[in-house]
Amino acid sequence: MIRLGNDSRGQSTPVIATEHSSRPAPSVVEKGVRLNTPDGQTVGHVSVAVVANAVGGGAASTSARRRALSGVPFAALRRMVIDKMLASGGWVVNDFEREINGRRVYVVLAQTSAPNDRHVPQQSWTFYFTEVEGRIYNIVSNAPFEFSDRLAVEAERVIAMLGTSGTQQSNPSASRR
Repeated sequence: MIRLGNDSRGQSTPVIATEHSSRPAPSVVEKGVRLNTPDGQTVGHVSVAVVANAVGGGAASTSARRRALSGVPFAALRRMVIDKMLASGGWVVNDFEREINGRRVYVVLAQTSAPNDRHVPQQSWTFYFTEVEGRIYNIVSNAPFEFSDRLAVEAERVIAMLGTSGTQQSNPSASRR
Protein backbone atom coordinates (compact mmCIF):
# COMPACT_ATOMS: atom_id res chain seq x y z
CA MET A 1 0.00 0.00 0.00
CA ILE A 2 0.99 3.63 -0.37
CA ARG A 3 0.88 6.41 2.14
CA LEU A 4 0.50 10.07 1.26
CA GLY A 5 0.62 12.77 3.89
CA ASN A 6 2.04 16.17 4.72
CA ASP A 7 5.47 17.02 5.97
CA SER A 8 6.15 19.77 8.50
CA ARG A 9 6.12 22.47 5.77
CA GLY A 10 2.61 21.51 4.69
CA GLN A 11 3.93 20.05 1.43
CA SER A 12 2.98 16.62 0.19
CA THR A 13 5.25 13.65 0.61
CA PRO A 14 6.22 11.26 -2.18
CA VAL A 15 3.73 9.02 -3.87
CA ILE A 16 4.93 5.65 -5.10
CA ALA A 17 3.26 4.29 -8.20
CA THR A 18 4.17 1.21 -10.15
CA GLU A 19 3.84 0.16 -13.76
CA HIS A 20 4.22 -3.27 -15.32
CA SER A 21 3.99 -2.61 -19.06
CA SER A 22 5.74 -0.83 -21.91
CA ARG A 23 3.44 2.20 -21.56
CA PRO A 24 4.88 5.34 -19.97
CA ALA A 25 5.65 4.51 -16.36
CA PRO A 26 5.06 6.75 -13.34
CA SER A 27 7.98 7.27 -11.00
CA VAL A 28 8.47 8.87 -7.59
CA VAL A 29 9.22 12.58 -7.41
CA GLU A 30 9.48 14.80 -4.35
CA LYS A 31 5.86 16.01 -4.37
CA GLY A 32 3.92 13.73 -6.67
CA VAL A 33 4.20 11.33 -9.59
CA ARG A 34 6.18 11.77 -12.78
CA LEU A 35 5.16 9.86 -15.92
CA ASN A 36 8.11 8.57 -17.95
CA THR A 37 8.31 6.88 -21.34
CA PRO A 38 10.17 3.55 -21.58
CA ASP A 39 13.29 5.46 -22.70
CA GLY A 40 13.22 7.58 -19.52
CA GLN A 41 11.82 10.85 -20.89
CA THR A 42 9.47 12.66 -18.52
CA VAL A 43 6.18 13.32 -20.30
CA GLY A 44 3.91 14.35 -17.45
CA HIS A 45 3.65 15.16 -13.78
CA VAL A 46 1.12 14.95 -10.95
CA SER A 47 1.73 17.24 -7.98
CA VAL A 48 -0.08 17.63 -4.66
CA ALA A 49 -0.36 20.74 -2.49
CA VAL A 50 -2.55 22.04 0.31
CA VAL A 51 -4.13 25.27 -0.93
CA ALA A 52 -6.58 26.16 1.86
CA ASN A 53 -8.15 25.04 5.08
CA ALA A 54 -11.78 23.97 5.03
CA VAL A 55 -14.12 26.72 6.17
CA GLY A 56 -17.10 25.99 8.40
CA GLY A 57 -20.15 26.73 6.29
CA GLY A 58 -22.92 25.91 8.74
CA ALA A 59 -24.81 29.16 8.16
CA ALA A 60 -24.45 29.11 4.37
CA SER A 61 -27.49 28.46 2.20
CA THR A 62 -27.95 25.13 0.45
CA SER A 63 -27.14 26.66 -2.94
CA ALA A 64 -23.98 28.29 -1.56
CA ARG A 65 -22.86 24.94 -0.12
CA ARG A 66 -23.48 23.26 -3.50
CA ARG A 67 -21.15 25.80 -5.15
CA ALA A 68 -18.38 25.36 -2.60
CA LEU A 69 -15.96 22.70 -1.42
CA SER A 70 -15.95 22.56 2.39
CA GLY A 71 -16.84 26.25 2.57
CA VAL A 72 -14.36 27.41 -0.10
CA PRO A 73 -16.31 28.72 -3.12
CA PHE A 74 -15.69 27.03 -6.47
CA ALA A 75 -15.16 30.53 -7.90
CA ALA A 76 -12.12 31.03 -5.62
CA LEU A 77 -10.66 27.66 -6.62
CA ARG A 78 -11.29 28.37 -10.31
CA ARG A 79 -9.62 31.79 -9.91
CA MET A 80 -6.45 30.02 -8.65
CA VAL A 81 -6.41 27.99 -11.86
CA ILE A 82 -7.12 31.01 -14.08
CA ASP A 83 -4.22 32.91 -12.48
CA LYS A 84 -1.87 29.95 -13.02
CA MET A 85 -2.99 29.54 -16.62
CA LEU A 86 -2.59 33.25 -17.39
CA ALA A 87 0.96 33.08 -16.04
CA SER A 88 1.61 29.99 -18.20
CA GLY A 89 0.04 31.36 -21.38
CA GLY A 90 -2.90 28.99 -21.11
CA TRP A 91 -6.63 29.06 -20.51
CA VAL A 92 -9.42 27.22 -18.69
CA VAL A 93 -11.51 24.90 -20.86
CA ASN A 94 -14.15 23.56 -18.45
CA ASP A 95 -14.96 22.94 -14.80
CA PHE A 96 -17.28 20.48 -13.10
CA GLU A 97 -17.88 18.56 -9.92
CA ARG A 98 -17.59 14.80 -9.60
CA GLU A 99 -17.06 12.05 -7.09
CA ILE A 100 -13.79 10.09 -6.98
CA ASN A 101 -13.49 7.18 -4.56
CA GLY A 102 -16.35 8.56 -2.48
CA ARG A 103 -14.85 12.07 -2.27
CA ARG A 104 -16.44 15.22 -3.63
CA VAL A 105 -13.97 16.66 -6.15
CA TYR A 106 -14.05 19.95 -8.06
CA VAL A 107 -12.24 19.55 -11.40
CA VAL A 108 -10.94 22.33 -13.67
CA LEU A 109 -9.62 21.45 -17.14
CA ALA A 110 -7.13 23.77 -18.82
CA GLN A 111 -4.51 23.77 -21.53
CA THR A 112 -1.48 25.64 -22.73
CA SER A 113 -0.63 26.07 -26.38
CA ALA A 114 2.50 24.71 -27.97
CA PRO A 115 5.24 27.32 -27.91
CA ASN A 116 7.22 28.21 -31.02
CA ASP A 117 9.53 25.32 -30.13
CA ARG A 118 8.18 22.26 -31.99
CA HIS A 119 9.83 19.96 -29.42
CA VAL A 120 7.46 21.15 -26.67
CA PRO A 121 3.91 19.90 -27.35
CA GLN A 122 0.63 21.46 -26.32
CA GLN A 123 -0.13 20.57 -22.68
CA SER A 124 -3.32 19.35 -21.04
CA TRP A 125 -3.77 20.42 -17.41
CA THR A 126 -6.25 18.98 -14.93
CA PHE A 127 -6.69 20.59 -11.51
CA TYR A 128 -8.49 18.50 -8.90
CA PHE A 129 -9.60 20.07 -5.61
CA THR A 130 -10.79 17.91 -2.73
CA GLU A 131 -11.09 18.19 1.05
CA VAL A 132 -9.33 15.74 3.34
CA GLU A 133 -9.11 16.09 7.12
CA GLY A 134 -9.98 19.80 7.10
CA ARG A 135 -7.62 20.80 4.28
CA ILE A 136 -8.32 21.57 0.64
CA TYR A 137 -5.84 19.74 -1.59
CA ASN A 138 -5.00 20.66 -5.16
CA ILE A 139 -3.84 17.72 -7.25
CA VAL A 140 -2.52 18.96 -10.59
CA SER A 141 -1.67 16.81 -13.60
CA ASN A 142 -0.09 18.13 -16.75
CA ALA A 143 1.15 16.31 -19.83
CA PRO A 144 0.98 16.43 -23.61
CA PHE A 145 -2.51 15.53 -24.83
CA GLU A 146 -1.53 12.00 -25.88
CA PHE A 147 -0.56 11.16 -22.27
CA SER A 148 -3.27 13.12 -20.44
CA ASP A 149 -5.65 10.15 -20.01
CA ARG A 150 -2.91 8.01 -18.46
CA LEU A 151 -1.92 10.82 -16.10
CA ALA A 152 -5.56 11.39 -15.11
CA VAL A 153 -5.65 7.78 -13.89
CA GLU A 154 -2.54 8.42 -11.77
CA ALA A 155 -4.02 11.65 -10.37
CA GLU A 156 -7.20 9.83 -9.38
CA ARG A 157 -5.08 7.19 -7.62
CA VAL A 158 -3.41 9.98 -5.66
CA ILE A 159 -6.81 11.40 -4.70
CA ALA A 160 -7.94 7.96 -3.54
CA MET A 161 -4.85 7.70 -1.30
CA LEU A 162 -5.15 11.12 0.34
CA GLY A 163 -5.76 10.83 4.05
CA THR A 164 -5.47 7.06 4.18
CA SER A 165 -3.80 6.06 7.42
CA GLY A 166 -1.94 2.96 8.37
CA THR A 167 -0.94 2.12 4.83
CA GLN A 168 2.67 1.84 3.88
CA GLN A 169 4.82 0.33 1.18
CA SER A 170 7.00 -2.29 2.83
CA ASN A 171 9.34 -2.85 -0.10
CA PRO A 172 8.89 -0.38 -2.98
CA SER A 173 11.54 -2.07 -5.13
CA ALA A 174 9.71 -5.40 -4.97
CA SER A 175 6.67 -3.96 -6.74
CA ARG A 176 8.75 -2.52 -9.59
CA ARG A 177 10.05 -5.84 -10.91
